[in-house]
Amino acid sequence: MKRLSKIHKQEIPLGPITSGIESAPHRLAKILAKSLSSALGNISGAMNAIKEALKTIDESSLPICKRDYMQLTEKCMRFGSFRFGNQEYQQLEGLPMGSPLSAMTVNLYLEVLERDNFLKVLPKGVHWLRYVDDCLFISPTETVAEEVLSKLNEVTNNIQFTMEIESLGLPTKTTYYIFTRHMTNEPKQEW
Repeated sequence: MKRLSKIHKQEIPLGPITSGIESAPHRLAKILAKSLSSALGNISGAMNAIKEALKTIDESSLPICKRDYMQLTEKCMRFGSFRFGNQEYQQLEGLPMGSPLSAMTVNLYLEVLERDNFLKVLPKGVHWLRYVDDCLFISPTETVAEEVLSKLNEVTNNIQFTMEIESLGLPTKTTYYIFTRHMTNEPKQEW
């Protein structure tokens, strides 16, 4: 199994990199994720974000009725299996790593958090950009950035941000603060 260093944590633990490809729900998750992609940008909690997204999707564009779609999506998300070698494992907590649904669900979930919480704590005169789960925050001072970081981390205990400071030495002396999202509860796998 491959592992990735989590450099934003003090002891730099290794997090597993797994693949949901060839796991039991992978093909079904891929079909379900494709339908959700049209809801990006239109949307608490991962499953609530999916329910909210489904409200914006015409049922005729789904492979099955919305009720069945939601039930199958929830089963795929809760099943959380992945393959390593010839062995299949079940992830006990968090979104299933490597599932086509997980990337879509994380994006929808963060859209909801961003819309309902994150953007409301930003003061005037700052800029916020997000790409999947990495955020670029441009602030006039480090003090403002630290205040915003503190407020963002109060939104939910499940997602905490860390801050990297990037000064490009431009004539405007703009400093860029990169907020990186990380989960406080690492996924647990049953080996």
